[in-house]
Parts: sequence; structure tokens; C-alpha cells
Amino acid sequence: MKKILMLLAMAGMSVWAYAADETEAAEAPQPAPQPQSTVVQNNWRSDNLLHRADDTYYYNGRTMTRDEMAGFLQQNCPEAYHRYKVSSRLRKGGVISLSVGAPLMVAGLITMGVGAYQYAYQANTEYNYNMMCIGAGVAVVGSLGVEAGIPLLIVGTVRRNNAYEIYNEQCIRQAGPTFSIQANGNGLGLAMTF
Repeated sequence: MKKILMLLAMAGMSVWAYAADETEAAEAPQPAPQPQSTVVQNNWRSDNLLHRADDTYYYNGRTMTRDEMAGFLQQNCPEAYHRYKVSSRLRKGGVISLSVGAPLMVAGLITMGVGAYQYAYQANTEYNYNMMCIGAGVAVVGSLGVEAGIPLLIVGTVRRNNAYEIYNEQCIRQAGPTFSIQANGNGLGLAMTF
């Protein structure tokens, strides 16, 4: 039992250390350089668009890390930066939930197995039966942590990595008004966007 408590304490300390590292990295984003010129193509300022390939972001022909992109979004697009921060919290919650849930599940299964073995083969006592039941409860709680952590981690990672799309869609102004013909159930219409 002491070994299980020791494992849980070590898992909690590793989660705490990981969360502290993530918080420090998220709080100190590096600002990205501002563009020097604007080239207008197809009514969009093409050099102001952010692009992503793997974990590298591209802006105006320069490469940026994720932290530099976060700083850039913080300075230039509050909506996108808000999405980035919320997504980072989701991801961090998923990592913490997995980091706590997985060891709990393993510890619960081990405790349940030891209790069941002792109850069945060594001493048919209430202590061994209770140990088996407590192990099953801890395993269930751990599996719930794992089940909650996996979607949080996936959704948070995808949204954080795609926060730049909000910048491209909402924070870049068009160079001038554009006209488009739109069809709906009532007929055709002319729409002017500026």
C-alpha cells in the first residue's frame, strides 16, 4: 500500500512540474516581426496570412515557432489569441487528466488483483475483500480520468494548432470592397463586402 501511495505522489509531482513548465511557456510568448510591406492579390493582403506546416508557422516568408505565433496573435488578433489560450488550457487539462487517471487505473487494477488473489487463495477475510473493492473503485476513477483526458487532449491540440485560421479569416482586413453574386431561395442578389 505504501508503494502505491508513493507512486501516486510521484505522479502528482510530475503533473505539477509539467503544468508549471506549460504555464511559463504560455505566459511568455515571443512577439513576431511586423510586416514591412503589403502586396495586394485577389483583394487580400497575401503577406499577412499565416500558414502552417507540421509545427512550423510561416508569416511573410519567415518561420515562427508556436510560441512566436502565440505572441503574434496576442498582438494582432485578440480573437485568435483567445482561442489559442482556451485550447491550450483544454490540452493541459487533458494531459493532467491522463497523467492522473492512468496511474490511478493501474494502481487500482494492481490493488484489486492483489486483494482478489489474497481473498481467493490465502485468507478469506473482510480486509482482502475490501482491498479488492477499493482497488476496483480506484481503477474506475482512473479509467474515467483517462476517458476524459483523451478527448480533451485531442480537441485542445487541434484547436490550438489551428488558431491561426481565425487570424486569417477574421483579423485580416480586405484591401477594398468586393462584389459577389449570391443565390438564395428568393432569387439572386448582389452583395458588397468591405
